[in-house]
Amino acid sequence: MNSLSSQSTFALVLALAVTQLGCNEGKDDPDVGIDAGEDAAGDDAGEDAAVDAATDTADGAMPLLGCADPSAYDTSAFTRVEIDPFPLLDPALSLCAAPVAVNGNSPCVPHLVYTPTGDALEPLVVFLPGTNMEPNKHERLLETAAYAGYRTIGLAYDNTSSVQSACEMRSDCVDRCRSRVREEVATGIDTVPITADAGRDVLFEDGILPRLYRALRHAATLDPDYAVYLAPEDVAGEVDVDDILWDKIIVAGFSQGAGMASYLSRQHEVQGLVMFDGGADLCTDAAGGEVPAGWLTDPDASAGRPKFILYHARGFPQTTLHPGLVATGFGPAAHELDDAVGDVVDLDPPTPASFTNHTPPPGANEHNSMARDESMPIDFAGTDHAVEANEARLFEATLLRFCHACDDVTCPR
Repeated sequence: MNSLSSQSTFALVLALAVTQLGCNEGKDDPDVGIDAGEDAAGDDAGEDAAVDAATDTADGAMPLLGCADPSAYDTSAFTRVEIDPFPLLDPALSLCAAPVAVNGNSPCVPHLVYTPTGDALEPLVVFLPGTNMEPNKHERLLETAAYAGYRTIGLAYDNTSSVQSACEMRSDCVDRCRSRVREEVATGIDTVPITADAGRDVLFEDGILPRLYRALRHAATLDPDYAVYLAPEDVAGEVDVDDILWDKIIVAGFSQGAGMASYLSRQHEVQGLVMFDGGADLCTDAAGGEVPAGWLTDPDASAGRPKFILYHARGFPQTTLHPGLVATGFGPAAHELDDAVGDVVDLDPPTPASFTNHTPPPGANEHNSMARDESMPIDFAGTDHAVEANEARLFEATLLRFCHACDDVTCPR
């Protein structure tokens, strides 16, 4: 662990032009993504299994133009540093009252920062973990993004309450509960009690925006290249929406983190968006129907930017795209990554929405098999979990989407 010097506490002014946010957690499992634990309305999320295989490329043969060679994966291609958020924040405005434990609980855990050892691509990948998960639960994905050539931050933030649980006692669509919860998780500014029974709010210093701002400022003291993601006129201790240069950032996340990444891309024009099994946020309207949450119907600041999602279909027929994914900008249909014998078939460039029905390894579930360490299978049958990033069955598919999340002008192919 790289120990960090203390920084003096500085006042943070967050002038954030935000409105809402959303992710799709299941009704039984706060970490569940698009389908599991939900009713049939949340289970139609893609394309029929009969994908046009004639245009697919067999597993192991995908041409990754302008991207790292998947067959040459090597952990020496990047370095890893832990940043303790505690010395960087005001403890009176955080759940974290002491230096964090490496194996502690969210949000009082280190940010993980991966830096390519060679020339890095311009964008920064910011990865947001799922509900009650920490960055060190997603190291294989973080390593994949770093191997693709990006500076990468796995951000610790307050994700300890799911959007589903926060809104289950509320009028959902009517009072834009999911939108307000997303806003609060992003900014740390109180918009709605996060848990209706306890009334605990996300504290300011544990919101995504303050955490990312402080992490970037500190990372720049370790490596000046990280300063390019903050506005040149930034004044230490004062953050507003323009201090973080979103057009240089690829936002990514899993489950609740996927929804938060999608929300942030809706509020700010980002370089790209990569989602893993989450973010298709629905709410119940006055007539009792399930419709996209309010924030998904607001203007999209990142319309036209590269967007990708990988999700597990959980055995349900994929005949129409999930309405939450349609509202996000995916569509009109999803691509199936599995062929008849369980090999990966993919497209280059990839379809924005893609799904699998692989079997999770022992002890894992379908949801976590898409992004969580020790849950991603090495093969379609799920005989074991991947230990290294390149052992994961969907390693090449994930690498390809990170590569294409940067546009062709910024990252020539």
